[in-house]
Amino acid sequence: MTHRSNHADELIDVAALKAQSGEASFAKGVQLLSQGRVQQLSQDGKTISARVQGGHLYRVRLAIGRELVSHCNCPAADYQTICKHGVATALAFNRQLIGLGGVEGALLQVPDERTRLRAYFDRQEQPALLEVLLDELGRNPKRWQHWLRKVDLSEQALSPAKLKTLINKALPRQDMWEWREVSDYFAEATEQFEAIWEGVDALPLEQQWQLTHHALKRLNTVLLQIDDSNGDRFELEADICERLPALFALLPWSEHDKVNWLFTHLVEQPMDVFPEEEAFGDLPQSPAFLALCEQGLERALTQGEQDQDQEQEGNWELLRYAHPLLEAARACGDWRHELKLLASMAGCTWDWLKLCMLCCEHQEPLEGEYWLTKARKGAVSPHEQDACDEAEIALCVALGEKGRAWRLARARFERFPNIEGFMHLRQLQQQLAWQDETLLPWVEQRLKALAAVRQPFNSSSHQDALVRFYLALDRVQDACDWVALHRISPELLLTLADRIAPAEPVLAMSYRFRVAACYVATGQHHGYEQAVAVLRKLEQSLRDDKARQEHFDQQLRALATEHKRKRNFIQLVNQHFSCRL
Repeated sequence: MTHRSNHADELIDVAALKAQSGEASFAKGVQLLSQGRVQQLSQDGKTISARVQGGHLYRVRLAIGRELVSHCNCPAADYQTICKHGVATALAFNRQLIGLGGVEGALLQVPDERTRLRAYFDRQEQPALLEVLLDELGRNPKRWQHWLRKVDLSEQALSPAKLKTLINKALPRQDMWEWREVSDYFAEATEQFEAIWEGVDALPLEQQWQLTHHALKRLNTVLLQIDDSNGDRFELEADICERLPALFALLPWSEHDKVNWLFTHLVEQPMDVFPEEEAFGDLPQSPAFLALCEQGLERALTQGEQDQDQEQEGNWELLRYAHPLLEAARACGDWRHELKLLASMAGCTWDWLKLCMLCCEHQEPLEGEYWLTKARKGAVSPHEQDACDEAEIALCVALGEKGRAWRLARARFERFPNIEGFMHLRQLQQQLAWQDETLLPWVEQRLKALAAVRQPFNSSSHQDALVRFYLALDRVQDACDWVALHRISPELLLTLADRIAPAEPVLAMSYRFRVAACYVATGQHHGYEQAVAVLRKLEQSLRDDKARQEHFDQQLRALATEHKRKRNFIQLVNQHFSCRL
């Protein structure tokens, strides 16, 4: 969301905020602010964060720059530029900034709410604070129960068995698919783990490790029955995945034991949720770890030869063992070992093509021809055959067979004429320093023939190809002549408008109105917003040109009249261009 600030880029522009959120969301955001629903407002550089209590507790993040970008985990944020929770957060930030006097540079100096509260509480007497705390907890049953749990835990000896039971209770097995239930589930679990970690941290290292590992396994288990597409588990997941490698590094195990454990959990029995490989230091690249991967790959290859019916599952298993080995080979530049590993797993056209290109990249085209021959034998689909042609062209270039490479490239374009193919042809022509006077008229003829083919669903891709061809050659007038009679995609029409605007401002304006009309014709609110965005950008370019302003107003009135039944679009037009209608 673009904005212009009132105080040296400090305050968020309320008018722009209202325009982007819409009247309804803005009004609801104002109401949330007035009800004191914005909590934990804080700032890190030019990022504002808060939690806003609505039907649920939502996490909001605003990024301030030339544009204000809003992120929120509420459902409305998926289709709104800025939701009511984002509005409330922005207004809370403004109110806090104004409270500081809007001083120069205050954007980077606003103390967060936590700091302000701490300063206030530091000035109070302890008995009074305790009464305030109890009163506040009494108003929030969840936090009351949270602190009661901490009291209970503090009054008993927490054995590893007890803590394991608490972990299981914090992450109960449930079938859960509704996002609000999932959000509440992980919010409650995260709160319970605050107390659990205190108990875990008081235990000896080995028991801390075992319980943290159990928590990770438990999280993976419950996620099999929970749809957490919204990522509500991330806070808890990050906590576990940070603790586990830190404890792992402190364990008094031998390197042999650590390597075996890591191999088992990273390669042989991988979990969906697990710390990143880099968190375990150099062990995943150690010779002992890679030796286990080599042995595992050899076993899997042998087993694969015996179980031909499990090819797909076997390929996944092979890749699990091979991935660390491939990474190690690439890291030290041992492409021969990389080739050997890939060849041991190859079984389809794409595998053999990868081997072919690897040989080609390392100046071994003759060896690459062997793998290309295998790839061609296995190629069935047109896509596979085309990929083989592309690989053969690369081999010809590497072998210095320029004429053959050019003939193959033209034949490939003949079969699949498109703008990407033309660009590849031009690149190859430059690479080979090849003269071909017939290339451009021949490509233009093929693209025109392609554009004449009737396409389903009103697709404009073939029409676009010819316009992109003209623009690539700087034949702007030919592009305009084609666009006058044919329909192209809105995005490409905007590109053409930008190209001709300095010399043909009126024609460029008509293109932008064509684009706006196309967006409005979708009948969707997002399309209306896109149309208005195009027109607002066009309006800003008019400056003081009275003739162009009058022409703009005429076309705007015509567009509004044509789509007068689309009330949401007309509302946006009135909101942004009322003075022009």
